[in-house]
Amino acid sequence: MLLFNLQKRWAEVDSLMEHLDSMGMDVCNVYKGQNVTDDIWDLSIEETKKLFIKHRYIVMVVSDELFLSVSALYYIELARKLHKKGLIKVYVVNNMPHEAYPSRCSWFSDAVAIKNSSNTADEKTYAYAMDIVLGVTSDIFSMES
Repeated sequence: MLLFNLQKRWAEVDSLMEHLDSMGMDVCNVYKGQNVTDDIWDLSIEETKKLFIKHRYIVMVVSDELFLSVSALYYIELARKLHKKGLIKVYVVNNMPHEAYPSRCSWFSDAVAIKNSSNTADEKTYAYAMDIVLGVTSDIFSMES
């Protein structure tokens, strides 16, 4: 699973990573600490496609940073195309209303939107992780049948 977020310091993303990891998910984040990993940013178009398809499940954490990043536009568009072809499944951790999405990201509503209104940040990220793991498990079982 590839976790795609553009917040350098966001405790909820760290918590989400920990919860997914504890639930047995192998998660690759585009950020390591405060630095963008070279694992994704320095890849060619073909290598990036292969990386997305290899991970199969992409979690996009919606934020202003994601929408304002010129670099992220490429990855959002690549995810859209691969999602439409059925090669990857995109989960959207939604931190803002759909009305605030730029038109180029309106396809996020076709992805699996994950949103909850838990009282604490830890409860929220645990619920996000649980929804993602249940979705992935359900998807794997439906592919086998």
